[in-house]
Amino acid sequence: MGTQLIIIQIVTFIAILIALRFFYARSVNTALRRLQSLQRENEIIEEKLKTGLVKAEEEATARVEKAKQEAKRVTDEAVNIGKILQKNQEDKGQIEADKIINESKERVDKLKNKLFLKFDHQALRYALEIVRLTFSSHAQDTLHHSLIDEVIEIIKGIDKERFPIEIEQAKAITIRALTEQQKDCLNTMLSEKLGQKIAIEQVIDEAMIGGLIIEIGSFIIDGSLHNKFSKAVQQLGQDKQNLTF
Repeated sequence: MGTQLIIIQIVTFIAILIALRFFYARSVNTALRRLQSLQRENEIIEEKLKTGLVKAEEEATARVEKAKQEAKRVTDEAVNIGKILQKNQEDKGQIEADKIINESKERVDKLKNKLFLKFDHQALRYALEIVRLTFSSHAQDTLHHSLIDEVIEIIKGIDKERFPIEIEQAKAITIRALTEQQKDCLNTMLSEKLGQKIAIEQVIDEAMIGGLIIEIGSFIIDGSLHNKFSKAVQQLGQDKQNLTF
């Protein structure tokens, strides 16, 4: 009886050991599988993290490169805008400078023309005064008649077509009255040129000093000493624009 009890206890103990071992092995296997599963999950997560990190680094690098390119573009645009503004400013300054230079030239030219015109008038007045003051009355008369003869010769050389038509009167402006011979000569010549009888009105202008002016309508023949001196002053002043101030 006691032996059987012992055997039963031993068998029970062995069974318990086997059961415990089974449950322990089962728990260990379950734990191992769980650990293996967790390890695989961790590996997947780690792989994802690595992939995400690489992608994040690539995206960050791309963003940095894009930012660099954008910064370079903005810098280049700023430089180009600066160059354009500088060129525009230089062009504006050049235009202003050219405008000032041109305005200065125009003012100088106007001043030169004004001075030369003043000099021409003074030269003409002085020339006439010199004749008046230095020539004797006889010399002035001789010059006066010589200028009238010259006007008569000029009229002889003018074609009839240049004279106006339907004019019945001419005006003769002189420093003193024409002689009968001069008046007859002019009357005959002008009547021939105009193709009809013409009357001559004499006008005395003592400021002329000498010579003769014939007015036939709007057609004028100026043989006065004043006109000759005026042409001489113009001839002498042809090179006046070459003068510098």
